[in-house]
Amino acid sequence: MEKIYFYILFFFVTTQNIYGVTTATRFSNQVSQITLSPGTTVKIGDKSQVTGWNGLSFVRSTGGSGSEYFGFPDNTIAHADLNKSRVENTQIKTTTVYLSDKTVINNLTVYQEGLYLYEGAVVEMGSPYGLMKELALNNGTLSLHIDWPFSSAASLAKNGGGGCIKGNGYSISMYGNFEIPSGEYLKFKGESTIEGLNHELILTGNGKLIVDMNSTLSLSNITIKYVSDIPGIPSIVMTDSSSKLSLHNVTLILSGNYTFTQGQLFIHNDVTITGTSVFTYTSPQESFIAPNSSLTFDMGTTFSYAPSGAAAGSNSSLIVMQEKSSKLILNNCNIDVPVAGLNLTKGTLVINNKLWLNNIGGTGAGDCLKFGDGSNSSNDLNIEIYPGATINLLSGTIDYSNVN
Repeated sequence: MEKIYFYILFFFVTTQNIYGVTTATRFSNQVSQITLSPGTTVKIGDKSQVTGWNGLSFVRSTGGSGSEYFGFPDNTIAHADLNKSRVENTQIKTTTVYLSDKTVINNLTVYQEGLYLYEGAVVEMGSPYGLMKELALNNGTLSLHIDWPFSSAASLAKNGGGGCIKGNGYSISMYGNFEIPSGEYLKFKGESTIEGLNHELILTGNGKLIVDMNSTLSLSNITIKYVSDIPGIPSIVMTDSSSKLSLHNVTLILSGNYTFTQGQLFIHNDVTITGTSVFTYTSPQESFIAPNSSLTFDMGTTFSYAPSGAAAGSNSSLIVMQEKSSKLILNNCNIDVPVAGLNLTKGTLVINNKLWLNNIGGTGAGDCLKFGDGSNSSNDLNIEIYPGATINLLSGTIDYSNVN
């Protein structure tokens, strides 16, 4: 696992025209800060030797009781290729800004009251200053040309806020919880990443997170709350069989039954599905648990494996564990297996506490939870049953087909 280092750097500049030249310096993502007293400046020397700009704050004291921030209210800023002129030339908009079609934002303006797109507008975002308050896409598209942070005060507008974000390989970093209100949506197109920084993405009511066709959305270090199919449409929508959802250190909290209908899942690091509802996998596409990664179904959940169009013995191997360090962890939960059966190979199955297994399709040869493929030892499944754990077979068959 990649190591994360945090460095705290404080500069208190108190005299006229003091220049702090920094080389071989790493700033942390959130807590580093350079504070300027009135009349002072800061010069960054060899910027190629400075890393960790994402999250850096520059703050200038007004000389009174307040401070002037060149970033977010919570002291965050993204990709600050900062020097004296950038700090001095930053403009702060204190009123609502409405953006028309084909607008390009690549300046040093801070939109303190948020961003509002006119209906259907396409706007290109290239400013290092992120979302400070409310975002209203109004069924338009925001095309990212830079990594874009959301401050802790950022939100999606409740009336007309929904729309498309075209990632272009860039990321959104969340410095606070972010809500998709009921009736609104965020659709991600192309290659996009949401870095949650251990915050919550909240899908309220029928608020939706949508992955467009031929697109990949990566979610990292985040909790997704209130995942369900209520009121009949999935709150996480995979638009097409070519839609991909990549999860890195993610917790999905079910508030109702949820069906993953199409597209692919990619599990990295530790991913947990929790709640007291059913997660049903009906996609006919393969999903993957990466090496040194785990997918956990936690206490009270039910994992229903039911690929669409599956007949007995077919589509039974769509949950792919790529090697022994790939783990499927079942912790006091239920598994429902249809006529297709569920064949697990290569990785490691961990049984913790109790597992209830129900082969709901019948009692035929394909109606089973199968370990290994019976012919190739490289496909044997490693099985770990923790102390006190039990497998309760309610119906059907468990087929132990490891070669070794």
